[in-house]
Amino acid sequence: RRAAAVTAAAVVMVAAGRVAMVVAMEVTGEMVERVVVPMVMARLVDSVAEAAKAEAREVMAAMAAVRAVVAKAVVAKAVAAKAAAAERAADRETLERERAAEAERTRETAEREARTAAAAEAEAEAQCAREEAEREALEQEQAAVEAAAAAEAAAAAAAAETEAEMEAARVA
Repeated sequence: RRAAAVTAAAVVMVAAGRVAMVVAMEVTGEMVERVVVPMVMARLVDSVAEAAKAEAREVMAAMAAVRAVVAKAVVAKAVAAKAAAAERAADRETLERERAAEAERTRETAEREARTAAAAEAEAEAQCAREEAEREALEQEQAAVEAAAAAEAAAAAAAAETEAEMEAARVA
């Protein structure tokens, strides 16, 4: 709208300048052409230049605003990328902690099972050792009983032999 207004003002000023030139030529002739026309044209050029400068300032301000928005978008994108990277790192750490905890639980379970199996094996070995000791004690006791019976039989035989000898000596 401003450009249209500037253009309309320029057209009006040009028309006014031409009218002034015609009037001036008629009134003062060559003097007006030398003084008034350049002055009017200079004013016209100045006003158009001012309007163009104002328009250029607005365009520069708009471009600066666009650059600021783009810079903010770039910063926001970088911040979002950093946040996503931090979230991925946190997820990775959480997953690693969970895996480590699971490995620790598995290790503890394996150790418990190994201890239980070792205790059961030790109990079975102890039971076998007790049974073996009981068997050996029973065998030794039986051997002692048999030895005592044999000794008793030998003593009885020796006593019978001694008695038979004594009887034979008495008879003789």
